[in-house]
Amino acid sequence: KQKGKEGRLSIISLSDEVCKHIGREKLEGLVGYLHRNVAGYDNPVHIESSYVQSLLENKDANDEKICAGKSLFSCMKTDRNDGLYATVVTDQYGVAIGFVYSNEESILTSVKGERAVYWSRSRNSLWRKGDTSGAYQTIRSIKLDCDSDAVCFSVVQHGEPASFCHRGSYSCWGDTTNSPLKDTGLGGLFRMLESRKASAPEGSYTKRLFSDRELLKNKLLEESQELIEAVAEGDIQHINEETADVLYFALTACCSGGGTLEKVIDELDYRSLKIKRRPGNAKQHRIDAAKKILEKSK
Repeated sequence: KQKGKEGRLSIISLSDEVCKHIGREKLEGLVGYLHRNVAGYDNPVHIESSYVQSLLENKDANDEKICAGKSLFSCMKTDRNDGLYATVVTDQYGVAIGFVYSNEESILTSVKGERAVYWSRSRNSLWRKGDTSGAYQTIRSIKLDCDSDAVCFSVVQHGEPASFCHRGSYSCWGDTTNSPLKDTGLGGLFRMLESRKASAPEGSYTKRLFSDRELLKNKLLEESQELIEAVAEGDIQHINEETADVLYFALTACCSGGGTLEKVIDELDYRSLKIKRRPGNAKQHRIDAAKKILEKSK
């Protein structure tokens, strides 16, 4: 399809017959051509699966699959003599946890195996993240920047502990350089909740919340009420504090019920795409039910 009024590429569809005659290698190169000359830099290319199935009819041939890695690499360019690409590594929440380098071989290996593989400049060889430490990474997506000369790996960090940094910390960035770096933010909070759910130290309040659903329900109502009151007061610091409380108890409830922060974020992104929305009015029966619970807990 041609570009719309906003200059954004919609969908390019190739028929079975066209794909059969073009062949695998030309199809992979076509992705790069379309990216450079049709989509342009307003629509950076990214892939989210290890292989793209072609429409070739010969199922016995080795070229039945189009390699998504080669398709992606055909979109890339570099002015470096060593052929390397600066690579930012983020977790599933978009938080940067490391900076590395990639080349064609490492990208193709990553896409094929669905595990993050980078290029070690010191060893001049592939760096299979986690082979030695056990802190491996599974790939969520690989994206190019607006100029197609840098890469972003979105990964899920594994390991005991889950760490990207050689010092054993989750991220290579933190508060200090002489002490273990903290796992912070909402992602850090949720990882702590998952850890407490699996194995909590003696006297853990979070573990108590997991074990006592009635307490967790009442705390959610209590903190929501306090946030409402803080907003009415107009005290910004108080609003920040009460919002933090609500997020803690809400994510505890999410983790307790088997949900994940990653899926919550995906749901928010999905809802932002909706064209038709409900009015969003308050439900009176929910308000009445909350009042009864709050009165009972006094």
